[in-house]
Amino acid sequence: ARMYSEKRLVRISQVATFNNRIPDTMFKLREAEETHVILELYAWLANRFENAFCDLEIVKRQIAKNSILIQEGLRRLTREARSQLRQGRPRRELEEEPELQSEETVST
Repeated sequence: ARMYSEKRLVRISQVATFNNRIPDTMFKLREAEETHVILELYAWLANRFENAFCDLEIVKRQIAKNSILIQEGLRRLTREARSQLRQGRPRRELEEEPELQSEETVST
């Protein structure tokens, strides 16, 4: 918002980072979904303010990649969960989730 108000270009690399790997935990799946929301928002803004949000083509390609990664992650995690249930093991909870910072300590 600050960059837009200062009439500067808003590049997607300044707002989001991409993990181009298939999510293998629920936490990583959630991160991929959050990235997808950011990409969709950027695309929406780029359609309305194309002079400021100039990476629309990059974002469109990344949305497509991210969708495939999320779908594959869901497929694999579902298969794994079903396998664990058949074997009588409890399903994995969110793994590798770092401690979350409170909203007050997150820098913008």
